[in-house]
Amino acid sequence: MGRTDEESAVVDTRLRVRGVARLRVIDASIMPITSGNTASPTVMIAEKAAAAVIEDRRVARQPEVAIAPGPSRSHA
Repeated sequence: MGRTDEESAVVDTRLRVRGVARLRVIDASIMPITSGNTASPTVMIAEKAAAAVIEDRRVARQPEVAIAPGPSRSHA
């Protein structure tokens, strides 16, 4: 896993596989060091990935609507 400017990273920070559309890796293999107990970090990776998938789906489904600014209202 790495930043978008890291060429050696296989997945980006949202766990999308670089160069492959609509594919994510959501498991312990994205961790650079896998010594020790990996159960808790793997659960955290899964939670982050689930949130990213849900957010990406919501953004993709939102229609592009331009909202014109209305008159300002003061709450007195």
